[in-house]
Amino acid sequence: MKSIITYTLLLLGALSTATAQSSRTKTHASSKWSFITMKGGHLYDNGKKFRFNSVNIPNLIMLQDRPGTGGAWVPPDPREQDDALTTVALMGGNAARSYTLAAGDGRHMKGANEFDEKAFVAMDYAIAIARKRGVRLIIPFINNHNGGDGAGVDGYGDYGGFAKLVGKPPSQFFTDGECIKVMENLITHTLNRKNTVNGVRYGDDPTILGWELGNELGGWDNEPPPAEWTVRMSQLIRKNSRSLVVDGTLIGGKTDRWYAIDREGGPDIYTDHLYGMGGKPDEQLLVDLANFCVGKGKAFFVGEFGLKNPESYDAIYKATADNENVAGALIWSLRFHSYEGGWYHHSEDGGYWAYHAPGFDESHGFSKEERNTIEAMRKGAARINGVNDNGHPTPSRPYLRPDIKHDYIRFVGAAWGQKYSLWRAEGGDSSLNWGSAPVKSDIWDNVESGQFSLKDDGAEGGKTYYYCVQAHNKDGKKGPFSNIVKVRT
Repeated sequence: MKSIITYTLLLLGALSTATAQSSRTKTHASSKWSFITMKGGHLYDNGKKFRFNSVNIPNLIMLQDRPGTGGAWVPPDPREQDDALTTVALMGGNAARSYTLAAGDGRHMKGANEFDEKAFVAMDYAIAIARKRGVRLIIPFINNHNGGDGAGVDGYGDYGGFAKLVGKPPSQFFTDGECIKVMENLITHTLNRKNTVNGVRYGDDPTILGWELGNELGGWDNEPPPAEWTVRMSQLIRKNSRSLVVDGTLIGGKTDRWYAIDREGGPDIYTDHLYGMGGKPDEQLLVDLANFCVGKGKAFFVGEFGLKNPESYDAIYKATADNENVAGALIWSLRFHSYEGGWYHHSEDGGYWAYHAPGFDESHGFSKEERNTIEAMRKGAARINGVNDNGHPTPSRPYLRPDIKHDYIRFVGAAWGQKYSLWRAEGGDSSLNWGSAPVKSDIWDNVESGQFSLKDDGAEGGKTYYYCVQAHNKDGKKGPFSNIVKVRT
């Protein structure tokens, strides 16, 4: 255990910040980053085709699922964001998609040209950590509105909430001059923001694969945004950023709903959400849509799929990997570890739950199909990257909370950690005796946020102990040790 002592003492203090934690596992030298480009309907990273089989992370820039908040959207902790992005990086996911920005108190836009700093700082961390982890991001600006002018507009990201900032109904959002100005203010402010974590202006950051105009705009049955609006916003994004523009229209397999696809100056990339509603198997539909887009000189990826039998996920990931015209596919959706210990849960339509890597047995918050889904996701990423499946990734480093006691030990779990061991040492700060075995093994953290804690039953009163934890993956591979925390009993 001497190597543990040396290794972890060097890291003591460095792990006190999330940015220090996010600099280990996988990093990308900023000088080697280049913007993803589009040519002939294909995406390129510095001349090499760029493709991805990966995930949506809805809680990446704002978090909905924190217990005790009544479902309010709040900024996530940077360590939580790092857990999510490290999960993607370690499996070779290459890219991930967040949820949208939003209007209202505590959200990104508080007035027609007034913005919430705390909300944007959370986004700063997400982008900065993604850059360090080597994960490209797709970020939608706004969310769809459902139900007409008589429906509420306070749903997260609802474009009706943005229209409300200037006293207009949702039906006028895409055509009213004041509403258009609100959208333009949102885009301009966002793309010209200087990231407070790494100092990079958003519009100059190649971490962003694409800025998506919106999420599921038009819904399944309503009218999509006018082509004029789509082109105008696309051109504004290009004026302020070198990242690609993604059309945010939901088409349900109907290509005539892409109103701007033949318009000069429109989006570079088109997408659809595949939930078995396109009149043919999703794995066939995605190829047809991609071929259509490439024929128009535009790129295509599957923005969302899921919420059904996981056997279909293998088919979708395989169809994506095997057809060069499909840029990528993103499953819905991944949740991550909580800073309070355990995991965030999120229930979905049809009795499904959001997924957690590396996958756990069925229990509250963990779907019966979770293990198979994560396997499909991991193998899909390997397939599209053209690499062999070498088993589950080695876990990242857990983070042991500094406020622990011997009878109340909590930690933020490791990306791809299946279970954990707890180590205890005695001695001085520079010379610790860890013993030959952990004091606890086979520790599982697959419970809801805030419901996880450990007790060291062998600890004696009146002593000083040092603790650290280590993650093990599904194959038994051990990850690095956590930071060390000193405890007086």
